[in-house]
Amino acid sequence: MSKMDFSGILPIVKVFLLLAGIVLAETSRHETQMFTIASLRTDLIAQQCASWSHYFCLAGYAIVREREAGHQLSPEIELAYFEESIRLNFQRYRWFSYNEPYGCCSYQTYYYKSYGMTHGLTAAEYMSKAINFESRKNKRLNFVKAIFIRELCLNVISQVGFGIGEFYRQDGVRNIDYILPLDARAAVQRFSYDEIEKELTYNWMKENVICMEAPWICEEYPIKNNSYNCAIC
Repeated sequence: MSKMDFSGILPIVKVFLLLAGIVLAETSRHETQMFTIASLRTDLIAQQCASWSHYFCLAGYAIVREREAGHQLSPEIELAYFEESIRLNFQRYRWFSYNEPYGCCSYQTYYYKSYGMTHGLTAAEYMSKAINFESRKNKRLNFVKAIFIRELCLNVISQVGFGIGEFYRQDGVRNIDYILPLDARAAVQRFSYDEIEKELTYNWMKENVICMEAPWICEEYPIKNNSYNCAIC
């Protein structure tokens, strides 16, 4: 079996590992539901996502926090359960392993091992977090990754995360506004550098990105009033 290349997900893993000391020093809890924005204009992982999806790809659920002793897990059993679950559901949730012909399942399993098992989460518990698209008051923008495009003089977003904990930025240029590609081809939405936490809410993300790709999500997880999901509630 050849060694899998996870270079496309290293930006996500690296930033949370680098921030871990900071996060844990300030707060005992930082969790985020991660999305890659499909785009041919930004970084490698966004381009890879665009080969599978027009709008977004679910990256997984990242956790960097202190945790009391979790379950006494049986790794073999949990991994087998996770792999069976993700194999049945990865297309429905737009959660792909980009370097595999059928889109499953090394990337997703790597994410569970790195952010689920290490925190004592069973496969079922981790899946329930990763694929929960419910709008909640505490599901706020807490991560944005962007690449600065000189020709546009803008930061183009490649990944976003929503959840609990402080807001962090990765890459991009300070004090330069963001744009978020609304599909893999043309349309974009602009966000203020200083106000993006307020402007880019989870409800906005669902209505304009997630549910454009997977309409059933907004049927099963209805969009609630934006004030309920605002970044300063």
